[in-house]
Amino acid sequence: MLQHHNGTAEDVLSHCTLSQDIQPDSGQRMIPSVAIDRILAHRQAGLAALESAMQLLTEAKVQFSSAGCSHAGGMSFPRLMESALYHCADKSRWQKIILRDVDREIWQKLMHDSGMLTLMNTDQIDAWHTSLYSDDMPEATLENVLASFRQLHASSASMFEQGIVSLFEKLSWDYKTNNVRKFGKKIIINMLVDVTRWGVSAHQRGITRLDDLYKAFCWLDNKSVPDFRDGAGCQFRDFVHTNQLNGEDFTSEYFSLRYFKKGSGHITFIRMDLVEKMNDILACHYPNALPPA
Repeated sequence: MLQHHNGTAEDVLSHCTLSQDIQPDSGQRMIPSVAIDRILAHRQAGLAALESAMQLLTEAKVQFSSAGCSHAGGMSFPRLMESALYHCADKSRWQKIILRDVDREIWQKLMHDSGMLTLMNTDQIDAWHTSLYSDDMPEATLENVLASFRQLHASSASMFEQGIVSLFEKLSWDYKTNNVRKFGKKIIINMLVDVTRWGVSAHQRGITRLDDLYKAFCWLDNKSVPDFRDGAGCQFRDFVHTNQLNGEDFTSEYFSLRYFKKGSGHITFIRMDLVEKMNDILACHYPNALPPA
């Protein structure tokens, strides 16, 4: 048992002498040789190494935080370090663990803060989020970031078209209002709002689909596409938060929307000339869908 001695160091040393090798006889038993000074030296060296490591880890955390890594959406920083330490003998493995977590958060911050998500439709955003948790996630380097941004700008027109087609394909044909051949004056979308005992809120899927629709209208109208952080989806989210189920319609430049307790929403188009352009896009993708003129 470890005990504290209240006497002075001289009192202790007057009763026993510590040496590198202690082998006194006590009866017929032998006490093994113990290299006390070497053990304590290793202890001190270990503590010093840990102190240096903690200072470096603290600096690493500060640098990652400055890069936008809050670790709120994934592992906390201590958990990330713990996970890496399990594989400390395998440098490539622990580096991969840290790089994937750090780069994932950096990509999310860059895409959000730069507004690049504006140039993606719902399906592309879903695919992008999935890639962040797969082996296909590119490393967060300047070259990869610039290449991704250039590609999004170059393919923006195609993205808006695909957003129109995807929105149409995901309409429910259980509603007679939804025409299986083309966009009509009105469409009905499911999963637009969530209704719980705590109130009504816009469904994330509904927010992104409304963004797809509004961005397509802006593109077809030769107008600037609004940033997704202030687009129709976010405006609808704020509208629902304020109005709940008071019966008020959400209105934009291109459509009005009434949502219901079961979560669906009825969208009435205002610019039918632009709806015809959307139908032209559908005709290009499904040449046999529309009746002859």
